[in-house]
Amino acid sequence: MNETMRQFWRERLPRERALFLAGGTLVLAIFFFLYLWVPMVKTRARLTQALPALVAQAQAMRRDETAVRVLKASAAVAPLSGAKLQSAVSQSARGAGLRPEAVVPDGSDALTVRFASVQFDGWIQWIGRLQRHLGVRVEGARVRPAGPPGWVSVDVSLAAPQRDAP
Repeated sequence: MNETMRQFWRERLPRERALFLAGGTLVLAIFFFLYLWVPMVKTRARLTQALPALVAQAQAMRRDETAVRVLKASAAVAPLSGAKLQSAVSQSARGAGLRPEAVVPDGSDALTVRFASVQFDGWIQWIGRLQRHLGVRVEGARVRPAGPPGWVSVDVSLAAPQRDAP
């Protein structure tokens, strides 16, 4: 094949060779322009136009990060453990109108709360408040239907808030 191409090239007149070279150069230039240069210019224009918005977005994210750090530091939860955790959970349940059947400690930083029959919506809202206001974590829960629709029997394992690393 290579020899065939050489033979073909040698049989061409110098003028034909010049035309082939000029045509090949033109085809390469058109290929470069259409498939490399034009897309590159379009992409550059698009990125140049998008850059100010991206810079503003990055600055807003930095400001938000600072605000989150300040809010997180100001909302630090006092460490709860043992009797303090049990007392806080019991008071919170009573404040929400819930009557736990039992609040049993599971070590120094955890406890299990049992409800024989409680409205599911009220219980879920109470759990949300515990998490938001006291930082208490739900380690596990067993929820079973109990009586009319919307009422459940619950055993929930709660743990004291984790201390954030400095």
